[in-house]
Amino acid sequence: MSYLEALILGIVQGLTEFLPISSSAHLIMAEHLLGRPFGAEDDVQRAFDVLLHLGTLTAAVAYFREDVNRLGRGILRGVRGSRDEDARTGLLVLVATLPVVVIALVADGLIQDLRTAHAAAIITILFTLPYFLADRLAGSRELRDIGLWMALWVGVAQALALAPGVSRSGITIAAAMLAGMSRHEAARLSFLMSIPVTVAAIGKESLVVVDAVAADASFLGIVVVGVITSAVTGFLAIAWMLRFLRGHALSWFALYRIPLGVGFLAWVSLTG
Repeated sequence: MSYLEALILGIVQGLTEFLPISSSAHLIMAEHLLGRPFGAEDDVQRAFDVLLHLGTLTAAVAYFREDVNRLGRGILRGVRGSRDEDARTGLLVLVATLPVVVIALVADGLIQDLRTAHAAAIITILFTLPYFLADRLAGSRELRDIGLWMALWVGVAQALALAPGVSRSGITIAAAMLAGMSRHEAARLSFLMSIPVTVAAIGKESLVVVDAVAADASFLGIVVVGVITSAVTGFLAIAWMLRFLRGHALSWFALYRIPLGVGFLAWVSLTG
């Protein structure tokens, strides 16, 4: 992998992780167009994809540093038995992470089988449909109004995003809106939920990452380019997305997702 490819993939990851257009599908498409199609057997490529998420994790923690600090302290108080608002909200954000962790461990083989160009294109098209329904049912509930069942509901939706093309941010924002949250608050919940699930994902693949770096010292420099690029673009994407959802419907992204999925599916079918 060249530094230019690392730069391109870092930009793709940073922009698409927090916009409801699926970072995994875009990485698969970008890697396919660059002649580097993703494969579970390609440990170097897999390690690089995992480390790109370190960049977007950094972006989320930096942007929501006040929330992370407040809810993190709340979680510690909650473990000690406190039931104040921050403790309850922080613990429920962690609860929302459980479904994706369980399904990732149980169905890893199936998830890897879905990481193909054809599957990513089809899923990108199909999982745009919930956005239209969410726009109709969005309410005015805020993050502090989250309850156990809402946390589990959004957590299950997040687990669906293990399939490339679903979009973790898109499906969790839509699920929260379907449960009565406003667009802006649903996005806040989605982005905060990305932090523990990304930490878990990086931890799960840590051995693959260590082996890839140990096998090729030059790989580290390429990783640094990708991580920094994804962190900077991810931070900008969060800021833009939160502003956008204050005055625009989630379904606006259908104007991008559906043609993207159709076009890429046609291209892959024609080129093999």
